[in-house]
Amino acid sequence: MKKIAILGCTLAMLMLGGCSSVTSVSMDSEGEDPNIVFENRSRSNKLIFLRVEDLKHRTVGSLMQAQATVTNTTGFELEFEYQFRFFDKDGFSVSEDSRPWTPVVLQGKSNKQVKALAPNPSATTVKIFIKK
Repeated sequence: MKKIAILGCTLAMLMLGGCSSVTSVSMDSEGEDPNIVFENRSRSNKLIFLRVEDLKHRTVGSLMQAQATVTNTTGFELEFEYQFRFFDKDGFSVSEDSRPWTPVVLQGKSNKQVKALAPNPSATTVKIFIKK
């Protein structure tokens, strides 16, 4: 019985250890990317098995275009929604209420590029929000 309990604890630690978000943009002091926000994220929430990588942006015409790669690290299908939010040079939201949440079904061990275009030219920074 002791061996089963130890094995279960070891498996849980291994699973939780590989669940941090990975990205190529700047990190804050806790190792989290301030531009990637998981809403309602907890150990019981399957969002801990999503990884957001390579959040980047460019200018298309006069508008900012953002892109990120979302990866499902499990072997199971995950459903979630995402929303890009754009901010002006002073950190104020640019038309946040007009952006719908976009649903995604991501198969196990797969990834998807998600994109959005800023609603107006005043956007200078972007964050991606993900929720279940």
